[in-house]
Parts: sequence; structure tokens; C-alpha cells
Amino acid sequence: MYLISVYPIAQLPQHLQGPFSYFTKEPITPGAIVEIIFNKKKIPAFVDSVEQITSKKLSIKTSSFPLKKIQRIIARTVLFHPLLLEIAKQKSVYYLEPIGSILKSFVPIELFSQSTALPYHIPDPHILYEPEPTAVIGSQIERLLYYEKIIREAFARNKSVALFAPTTQVVDYLAHYFKNLPKEIIVFHGNLSKQQMRKVLIRAQKRISPSLIIGTVIALGILNGDENTIIIEDSESRHYVRSEQPRMSMTGILRLFAKHILAQTLEGKAFSSLEDMSSNISIQYLTSRINRSQEPKLIDMTHASREKFTVISDELRNILRELPGKTILFTVRKGFYSFVICTDCGYLNLCPSCKKPLSLRTSNNRRYVCNFCKREYPLRTQCQNCGSWSLKGYGIGTERVASEVKYIFPGRHNWILDEENAKTKKDRERIIEAFLASEDGILIATEMALENPSLYADTVAIVAMDNLFSIPEFRMNEQILSLLSRFAEKATISPLIIQSRFPKHPLFRHFINQDIKHLLEGELEERKKERLPPYTTIVRIAIRSKNQKQLLERAALLKNDIGRFLFDIESYPSFEQKEGPLWARYLLLTIDKKEWEEKSNNLKNTLLSHAAEWDIAVDPPSIL
Repeated sequence: MYLISVYPIAQLPQHLQGPFSYFTKEPITPGAIVEIIFNKKKIPAFVDSVEQITSKKLSIKTSSFPLKKIQRIIARTVLFHPLLLEIAKQKSVYYLEPIGSILKSFVPIELFSQSTALPYHIPDPHILYEPEPTAVIGSQIERLLYYEKIIREAFARNKSVALFAPTTQVVDYLAHYFKNLPKEIIVFHGNLSKQQMRKVLIRAQKRISPSLIIGTVIALGILNGDENTIIIEDSESRHYVRSEQPRMSMTGILRLFAKHILAQTLEGKAFSSLEDMSSNISIQYLTSRINRSQEPKLIDMTHASREKFTVISDELRNILRELPGKTILFTVRKGFYSFVICTDCGYLNLCPSCKKPLSLRTSNNRRYVCNFCKREYPLRTQCQNCGSWSLKGYGIGTERVASEVKYIFPGRHNWILDEENAKTKKDRERIIEAFLASEDGILIATEMALENPSLYADTVAIVAMDNLFSIPEFRMNEQILSLLSRFAEKATISPLIIQSRFPKHPLFRHFINQDIKHLLEGELEERKKERLPPYTTIVRIAIRSKNQKQLLERAALLKNDIGRFLFDIESYPSFEQKEGPLWARYLLLTIDKKEWEEKSNNLKNTLLSHAAEWDIAVDPPSIL
């Protein structure tokens, strides 16, 4: 009999790091895939180590818990590229996430329904050449033309290319764009049916000639390691960063795999990231000249009347009348008003259930809706603080923009594209199809408009985004730049139009002058001074309790306990202080990146020992 240590390939809580012990009567080797019972479910697991049970007989007999037997052996060898195991182990140490959870995020579960391993290639360890990643800077159209050139060159050398995209929508768009290439195209993503996945896996197993693999990150599990180039399209997309466990950057996973197989890495993006600039990564600019004809237009809303305020300024109205083609109007929030305040006591109207701000909705019927828990409340709701009926809405949501559009342009069709009005994929497709088929339709949209790469308009205007500047998030300038750059690409005839009450903000000046590099250099200098990423690693710890006093005491004890490991540690309430029935408080640890990677084992062990009661996120997309 054999005692084996396994890592379940499943999404596990952070404190269940593993490995876990099982036994089997059959001889087995490390790397094999087995089926185990874990939390009363049958799940696959990979074998990390094997010992003959005779050497452990005494410890097993005196153990306080029974040793479980594996259900069956799925495969006696690893079914995916073995380098993925090494990557999962490396990233587990960095992100403090279970190895099996990390593996599950980029290895398709359908792979375990068959016992045949994918063929894989491991580079010669004596090769010292390690190609550095290249940031490919340009519009989406420019990037795709560049990728086509790179792919054709790889095919000419009899090599395969893997092209990754942040969403299935982008995958489908890329597959259509490259459909006329001379070699086989393999498309793989998580939205395929089980039958479709099996067919693709069979094709991946049998492929001999060079091919183009296009997919989301899950396609990493079907690569054989012989790819000449790894392309990460729109590498700064938020969809590459998991906000739920296992929390991690998938771009980093792809970059690491490419490094291990000695493949060229291309990261497509609209502008250089701060990480690129701080690491001296190779940058390939696809646009060499400034095009003044595409210089965005900024409309100053500073002097807009508060009493007769209109969402769409007179200047924007005149522009839209002169350019009566298809138009996209962007606003950050959905609903009519994004928050409601009592005019008598100034209290912010919050959801009674989860304490998040309520927004006013007018679609179907007027009501208050919580964007967080989705609960709805009648319009005749009193102030929760003083009981007054005098509630007033503020903020600019999609429905408020739509109401003005209907009044100003009664003859033009309009649609709303947000989570409320386009809840399903079919709803989104129907709205976008109707908009694109129109001659002068107006689409009022949130950031959802950026999800569809085939959505363009003659004119694009940013109606309202000023509230983003008030959010205390250190990455906010980058996020705003990304929004502006992406919407600028959506405009096919006129330059991007921006309405703002902050026309003198440096961000707008640099964006309009197409001088983003100097803005980012200033941002980078500020980050270095304040010890923020990319120079450091941030660890956010969330502590929650029903008792606010007890919460503060626990936070103070924790700060003292782990403060001995580092100097930069802050304690602050969560954005809304109360998350549902629990009070919440965050601790933010800032530590040198190299120190976190190489010298922080004691700190990591301390954090993991409390992972069952704390929520720990390393390099989170948001600190709020």
C-alpha cells in the first residue's frame, strides 16, 4: 500500500492549502491524476509525493483521523503540461492561494474525463536564451495587423502561436478576424459545451502541423509548450485579474509560462503600464506620429447652472445635431440617480439590508434599487435617519441620460446598455445589433460597451465620469486613462468628446495632447515616493465582526502581531464600513516586492495561520 500526498484541483478556501493525505493499494508515481472524495464530492487531484505505507505504519495507527482511500486513478501521468504544476506552486507562494485552486483556473476540467495525456515539449535546459516580453502599444486595429504579421512569420518557420484574450467575446472576434490564415485555428474557452470541449481536446492531442490557438486563459491547459509566440491581447484588461478566490493576475501566469517554454511574449495594450516603465520592458509603438485630427474635444462643465442643470450640455447638443450618425453616450453609473440624499438632514439613503447606497430606477416603474444586493424598495421610502419624505437624487445614471436624449432628439432611436437593461448575453446582442443597424441611433451605455470589440459608432461622448476622480483608489488615474483610450477607439468619424467639471485636470491635458507617457512618468515617480506598486507588493487583509468594538480590538491586535515583520501597515474601515450584518475593517500591508517574493516566509505563515478568519488578498485590483 502507498501513502500519497495530493492537491485537489478545485476551488478551495484559502486556509485549506494542502497537501492532503490519502492511500492506494496500486503503485503510483508523482504527477498522476487521481479521483478523491473531498468535502463529500468527487474531484480530481494531482499526486505530489508517494511513500510506501510500511514506513508510516505506526504514525497512521496513532493518527487522530482516519486515512481515506482514493476513488480511482484517472491517469498515471500528468494530463497537461508539467510546467503548469511548477507555475501553480510558484504563484501559490506569492498569492497565498491553494495550488489546486490556481491550477483549476487555467486547466480545463474536461481534460480529466479522458486518460490520454496531451503531448508536450520541454525546452532544452542548456539553452540560456530567455526572450524578454514586449509591450505592443497601439489601437486594437493596429495591434491585430501586427499580430497577423507575427503569426504568418511563425507559420513560415513551422511554429505555432497562442493568442489569449480577456473574454469569450474577444476570442470569437479574433477567431473571425484570423479565419483566413493558412493554418489550423483552434478556439478554446470556458463557454464551450462539454461536447465541444472534448472535440477541441482531441484536435489539440492530434495536432502535428503549426496552428493558431485562440482562447481565454483556460486554453493554457491545452498548450504543448512548442509555441513560438504567446500573445496576450488587451493585457491590461480587468478580466485578467481575478477578484474572487483564487485572487491573482492571469497575465502574470501567461507571462511565466511563456518564459519557461522560451517563447516570445507580446502584450497588446493601448498605452504602456507603470509596470512596463518600471521594469524597462521592451516597448513596440505601432503609432509613431501624433494625429492632431483625432485630438479629443473637452467640454468645460464648470459653469453649468445647478438650478437648470442638463446632463447633455448645449455644446454637446449642437455637436450631436451636426453629426447625426450613430452615437455612443457613456456614463459611469446605471439607473436614473446614482445616490439619494435627505435634504432635511443630509443622510445618504442606504439599503437597509447591506448598507450600500440606493439608486433611483425609472425603467418599468420608479423605485429604489440596491446595486449590491439587488433588493428593491418603493419610491415612497422615508429617510432612515430622520423620517423625512424629502429625498433628492444626485448623480448621472444611464436612465437620466436617456430621458434627456428622448426630449432633445425625439426622432432618434435610443437604447440603454447596462446591467439592468441588458441582463443576459441575448439582451446585449439584441441591443447592439439594433444599434448597429440604425442610421442615427443613440446608445446610452456604461463600461459594458467596451466588452464588445465589434461595437463602433460615428460619434462617442463621455457624458459623465467626474465621480471617478473622487474615489480614493491609487490606480484610478490608470483606470480613467484606459476608459478614455478605449472609448476614443470606438469613434470612427469624430474625435472623442468629453464633458467634465475638471477641465484643468492634468490627466485631460496629457490625454488630449497625446502625451500619456509624461503623465505616467509623473505617476510612477509618485508611486515610488509613496512606496506603492509596482515598486512594492500590497497585501489587503479584511477583518469582519458583528461587534464594532470587538472588530477594532482585533484589528489593533493584528496590526501589532504582524507589524514586527514590516514597517508599512495601515488600518482603515472598508468603503461602507458595514458589509451586510458585519462590520468590516481592512489592514493594508506594503512590502518590498523582492522581499515578499524571497524573504517573507514567517509573515506568510502567520497570515496563512489565520486565513480561516481573515480574507487575505495579495496585489488586489482594489484596496477599497
